[in-house]
Amino acid sequence: MSDDDEDALRWGDEDDASHVAARPRPATPALTPAPAADDDPEPAEQASSLLVVTYGLLAGAYAICVVGWIASAGRIGSSGSVMVEVLSQLGEFLAIASPVLWFGAVFLLVKRARIRLGLLLLGLLVLLPVPFLVGG
Repeated sequence: MSDDDEDALRWGDEDDASHVAARPRPATPALTPAPAADDDPEPAEQASSLLVVTYGLLAGAYAICVVGWIASAGRIGSSGSVMVEVLSQLGEFLAIASPVLWFGAVFLLVKRARIRLGLLLLGLLVLLPVPFLVGG
């Protein structure tokens, strides 16, 4: 047998940490990992399945709000100068995009589940498509 084949069948010397007969060496302070700095004082909350279902229902309600704003934006007509028409189009766009922006902002910025649910319910109330509900 060649030396390469014999090396493959040996564990190495006694100083190797994976060697069975090797004596355990104490860990050096330089090699021990330092505890990670925790920027967030409270641990991340694990979302329960009921909470995930509630978020899904609220997301569906926000999607219905977007559809309501799209339907009501076609009904509202504006007549006047070019400036009035441009501002009317901007208002329609912001009305359509506001439920999506609110839902995304609450999910990105709020970490606590109770506050997040409260803000999502408040946003749903504020962003209802009133022209669609009234029928005007």
